[in-house]
Amino acid sequence: MTVQNASKTSRIGGGGFVNFAEPKSNVGEHDDSCVQCGRKVGKNGYWVEIVNGGEIRAQDDTTYVKENDAGYMGCWAVGSECAKQFEKNVLFRREN
Repeated sequence: MTVQNASKTSRIGGGGFVNFAEPKSNVGEHDDSCVQCGRKVGKNGYWVEIVNGGEIRAQDDTTYVKENDAGYMGCWAVGSECAKQFEKNVLFRREN
């Protein structure tokens, strides 16, 4: 019997969807929570841009909804562990 390697999974890319997880109990009122798992995001977390009800916008794709258009949902935090599930071209870090 051959067992497939379960660790090989595809990553979430542009056009994929986020979970919109509820924040966990340890997330404070002014803290960011991960859109995928709900855990508190540290100072160096990542962000994804969301459009059209939860669709992820690739940062190098100019055909998606712009910030002032209907359907634009803004930027949502992603924790460092959950960021491993995403393709690199959808993640970015905010400048302080």
